[in-house]
Amino acid sequence: MVGRMKNLAELWKKPQVRALAIVLGLGLLIGIFLRIFWLSYPHAQVFDEVYFPVFAKEYLHHIDVFDVHPPLGKFIIAAGIWLFGDSQIGWRIMPLLFGLLAIWLLGYLWWNHTKDRLGSFLIAFFIAIDGLFVAYSRTGLMDGILFVFMIACVVAMLRVNPKRPLLVVATLIGLTTAIKWVGLAVIIPVGYIAWRKGRLPELLFSLWWSIAVYLVVVGIGEWLDSTTDLLKSIAAWHLQAWHYQLELTATHPWSSPWWSWPLLLRPVLFIYDGGQDGAVQVMTTLGNPLLWWSSTLAVVGSFGRLIYERFWLRKSIVDHPLVLPILGWCAAFLPWALVHRVVFLYHYMPAYGFALIMLAWWFTRWWKKNPWLVVTICGIFLLSFIYFVPLVVGWWPLSPENLSHHILLKSWLY
Repeated sequence: MVGRMKNLAELWKKPQVRALAIVLGLGLLIGIFLRIFWLSYPHAQVFDEVYFPVFAKEYLHHIDVFDVHPPLGKFIIAAGIWLFGDSQIGWRIMPLLFGLLAIWLLGYLWWNHTKDRLGSFLIAFFIAIDGLFVAYSRTGLMDGILFVFMIACVVAMLRVNPKRPLLVVATLIGLTTAIKWVGLAVIIPVGYIAWRKGRLPELLFSLWWSIAVYLVVVGIGEWLDSTTDLLKSIAAWHLQAWHYQLELTATHPWSSPWWSWPLLLRPVLFIYDGGQDGAVQVMTTLGNPLLWWSSTLAVVGSFGRLIYERFWLRKSIVDHPLVLPILGWCAAFLPWALVHRVVFLYHYMPAYGFALIMLAWWFTRWWKKNPWLVVTICGIFLLSFIYFVPLVVGWWPLSPENLSHHILLKSWLY
C-alpha cells in the first residue's frame, strides 16, 4: 500500500499526468451533473416514454399489457414509479441510476480484461461526455438499462472464479435477453472469453439456465397481466411479439439506416419547443460528434491493426486485447444489416460502447509516445461535449442563428 502511494505521488509530479487528471475529472463531473440536474425536464413524456413508463405503471396495477419487448426493462422502470410516483422523476430515476453505473462499468470491464488503469479512466470519461448516454440517463427508456446488463455479462465472464459454475453469467444473459431480445448479441464476446478460459462447452450447457431465467421473467409479466393459463399466455406472447417484429412496416421521421450509425447522421429528436421570440429548446440523442467519429476511426484502425499483426507480422492475435471489443462491436452492430423494420440511432449504443473501448486502446498507445497529444485531444472532446450539450438536455433556448451554428449536418435536425 505504501509503495502504491509513492508511485502515485511520483506520477502526480508529472505535469502531463496532472493535466490529464484535470481534464478527465472535469469531464466526469460535468457528465454526472448533466445526468442528475433537473431530471424532471422535459416535463412531458418524450419519444418512447409514452410506452415504457406507461407499461411499467400498468404492471404495478395488474393491468393487461402488451409490449413487443420482454418485461424486465419495464419492471425496473416500475421500481422507480413505485418509489417516486407516476411522475417525471419516477419514470427516469432508474434509467438515471443505470446511466451513472455505465460510466464506471465499461471502464471496469477494460480493467478486468487488461489491467490498463489509464484506458479504464479514459473509457469512463468517454461515456460521461457523450450526449447519447446523457439523453438515455435522463429519460424513461430502456436502452441504457440494456447496455448496462450487456456489459455486466462480459464483466461477469471476465471475473468468473475458475472453480465455480457459470451461474452468475448465465443468469445475467437470461436477464439481458429479458429486457430486449437484441441483448442476446452479448453471447459472442462472452463466448470468446469463455473459449479463452477453456470453459466454452460449460457456457453453452449453462444456457439452459439463461433460458429458464428469461422464461421466469416473461412468466412474471404474464402473471401480472392476471392470466389464467400461464404457459399458454407465455407462448401466445412470444408468437404475437415475433409476428409484430417481422410484419412491422411503419416508418418514423427520426429513424436511420443501420449503416449510418457510426457516422452519426441522424439522432432522434425528443423535443422541439419554439417560443414567441423564435428561440427553440431542442433535445435529441446527439452523441459527442468528435468523440463519435473518432471512435469510428478507431474501429477501422483496430481492424487494420489486427490484420497487420496477423498477416504482415505473422503473429497470433487470438489473445490480442482488441479482439474482445471488436467481437462485441460486430455482434452488436452487424446483425442490424439483416433487420428490415424501422430502426434508430440508439440501437447502436452497445456497439458504440465497444468502439469507445477501441478508441481508449489507441489513446493508451499514444500516451506512451506523446502524452500531451492525448491531453489535448481529450480537452477537445470535452469542449465539443460542452458545445453540443444544449442539443441534448434542451435546457437553453437557442436563437435560430445559434441553433444553426450547432447543426453541423442538416440531417441532425431537418
